[in-house]
Amino acid sequence: MENHTPGPWAWKQSKTNDFYNLVAIGDYGFHPNGDKVEPVVHSDGSACGEYGADIDVHGADAKLIAAAPDLLEACEASLANMEHFCDSSQQDWEVRDKLAAAIKKAKGE
Repeated sequence: MENHTPGPWAWKQSKTNDFYNLVAIGDYGFHPNGDKVEPVVHSDGSACGEYGADIDVHGADAKLIAAAPDLLEACEASLANMEHFCDSSQQDWEVRDKLAAAIKKAKGE
């Protein structure tokens, strides 16, 4: 699987049109014109991006998408913690299996 663009991510309106872009927030340097480099993870432009459809950037789906890198990191940390500190109860195994499945799904495994 390819590595995802590291988070955090945020929706920002494009400077050149009415589209919103899901961009990676971080220290990626600066363009020659002085603008901060923010890699585009997804654009809401028609037929642009993986889904080819508009996303309501103020809606629940957009918020979940923007939180994806943080959620993946939290799932990975929780799974690692469970493997060291949880007992072997059925409930712990069910939670552990759900975390492992979600991580695999997010990574395309």
